[in-house]
Amino acid sequence: MIRLNRIGNKLGLAGVFGILLAGGMVANQMMTEASVGRATDVADRSQRVAESALSAHSNLRQIEIQARNIRMARTQDEVEKNAAGMRRFAAAAGNDIDTAFATAMRPESKERLQKIKSLTSSFVSGVEDFAKTQGNLLAQIDKRSAISMEWTKAVEVELESPVLAKLDNRAEIEKALHQADAKVNMLRAAVWRLGATGDTSLIAAMTQTQSALKKIFNQLRGEADDKSLLDVVSSLDSIVKRFLAVNDEVVKTEQLKADIGARALKSAGEATELMETAVSTAQENNRAAKEQVSAQVAWANRLNVGMAIVVMGSLIGAMAFSFLGVARPMTRLNGALGEMAGGNLNVVIPGASRGDEIGDLAKTVTVIRENAEQKARDEVKAKLKQDEILATQRRAEMVRLADQFEGDNRTQPGGSSAQPAYRCYRLAVVKI
Repeated sequence: MIRLNRIGNKLGLAGVFGILLAGGMVANQMMTEASVGRATDVADRSQRVAESALSAHSNLRQIEIQARNIRMARTQDEVEKNAAGMRRFAAAAGNDIDTAFATAMRPESKERLQKIKSLTSSFVSGVEDFAKTQGNLLAQIDKRSAISMEWTKAVEVELESPVLAKLDNRAEIEKALHQADAKVNMLRAAVWRLGATGDTSLIAAMTQTQSALKKIFNQLRGEADDKSLLDVVSSLDSIVKRFLAVNDEVVKTEQLKADIGARALKSAGEATELMETAVSTAQENNRAAKEQVSAQVAWANRLNVGMAIVVMGSLIGAMAFSFLGVARPMTRLNGALGEMAGGNLNVVIPGASRGDEIGDLAKTVTVIRENAEQKARDEVKAKLKQDEILATQRRAEMVRLADQFEGDNRTQPGGSSAQPAYRCYRLAVVKI
């Protein structure tokens, strides 16, 4: 069974506690780095999605500008030039959307980007049809302009014709011709405004102008009695019919262009709205991911600071324990041992009441001191006994010598005179 009052166990537990804290700090750092890495990846992905969506949005705006330029183009070269630019921006927008789709992680973002791509493709396809229709329209307008020039020259020739000058109703015919020329000019202006503005309400006005132009020609036929004049009127009527036929084609083409443009603009509007949503969502996700990164870093820092404080506390505690619980008692015990080595066996052994290794050592020193004291007492007793034996032996020897001396004196002549000296000597030996 582990005894917690042992120095080794205490130091071991302190070491294990420090290791656990250090391991916790390392684990927390690793988990934080992983979490921060994931959040940073989310933030980076959201940022790339936002940037790609913004770039796609910009390219879509450029496609709209190219489409407007196509609508305003007055030559086939302008149409083709702007169509080529539109295709270039469309390709760039497609790449941006593909990049955002590959980067996005959320299913709703991918679905939104997929729909944006579909709408953008529809818009681009509509602009392609719009450019083709605009090219056809310009060809028709050129054809109508040629017929219009033919009409203008024919009217000028007719107004200067000698035949017209001889007619009695010259004024009525000239008036009708001027009215017809005015109507033709009105038709040209209306179609131009239709092409420039896309205002379909002009179509009804053009229909009314065409009806009025037909009435004027019916009036001219009624006024023209001369066969040559009738031929001129028929020629003018033929020009007008061709002009009106081409004009009808122009109007239909303008209507078709307006329909194509409306469908394309609808797709562009939906795509733009979705792109704005995608950008705002990506930016919001990026902001939230950055906030999450900051929060996780702050939490990890607080946790590490807390663990560092605990580690510092444990180190300070271990240092205090080592000094107060180990070093100082050992110093005191060493001092007691020094006094014992100097012969002072009455010294108090410090730490004998402790239950740790120092207490065991103090108890052992106490036993050694007691053994030394007992040994010293035994040696003193033995020495006293030996001294007593030696003293007894010396007294016996001195008595023997005295007796021998007395015997020698008795055998010698005049020995009686030595008796008193002998008695004194013997008396001294006995006292000893």
